[in-house]
Amino acid sequence: MKSESLNSKSYSTDFAKTQKTVLITGGTGGIGEKIVFELAKSGISHVFFTFFKNEEKAKLLSKNISSKFKVHCQGLRCDVSNFADVKLVVDEIFSQTGRIDFLINNAGVIRNQFIIYMTDDDWDAVIDVNLKGCFNCIKAVGRKMMKSRQGKIVNISSTAALLGAFKEINYAASKAGILGLTKTAALEFDQYGVKIFTLIPGMVETDMITRLSETERKKILQKIPMRRFCKPQEIASTVLFLISDNIRLKNGFQLSIDGGLSLDDESFL
Repeated sequence: MKSESLNSKSYSTDFAKTQKTVLITGGTGGIGEKIVFELAKSGISHVFFTFFKNEEKAKLLSKNISSKFKVHCQGLRCDVSNFADVKLVVDEIFSQTGRIDFLINNAGVIRNQFIIYMTDDDWDAVIDVNLKGCFNCIKAVGRKMMKSRQGKIVNISSTAALLGAFKEINYAASKAGILGLTKTAALEFDQYGVKIFTLIPGMVETDMITRLSETERKKILQKIPMRRFCKPQEIASTVLFLISDNIRLKNGFQLSIDGGLSLDDESFL
């Protein structure tokens, strides 16, 4: 499959005639916010997202999305690395809607440092949110999906899992762990009608990229065959495609959207 984004208008991704519920973790970040927007735009009736610190932004996003698309959009504070927190969020959503049809595991943090200088706190913080957080959410939501014998889960990884990333050993390890987590969970949940996928973005045009110098940006772009960064909107559109009815006979597979970056077998930084 091509690594450029999938145009949602080319596929059957209209949920307007159905009552569906989605949970997106890390909904106030650059990519997360676009996913919330795109899924609400598709007509999913109940769009929930988690946030950790930025309550003001979460409230504003909920208000704007609810008003613009006439859906129920709500941000819920959650530390995804804490299973008790995740369970509270899942229980709250079920108390309101009685279902979760889709889970998008997007929450993530970075703490960059050379391996020899990386502290235990730097390592643990990234692994706990990026990998354990994904595990916690699948564990809590998967139990509910098993009972309803349906559901789709999309886990957001990174090309760092495939290529490594300079000064990001904790991040690369967490994202590589998601690849194995997805395949194993897909094996366990497949008999219950639950489909689980991994989306692997390359370098995405978020604040992290915009803070780089022009020289650093050019160096990275030279590694990308398409010579451009992926846009958050393209990630969101691909998430929508993965949870749509277009994917029926696939489970546990991974899709790269990276401008061809993962075709290179060398580290991109």
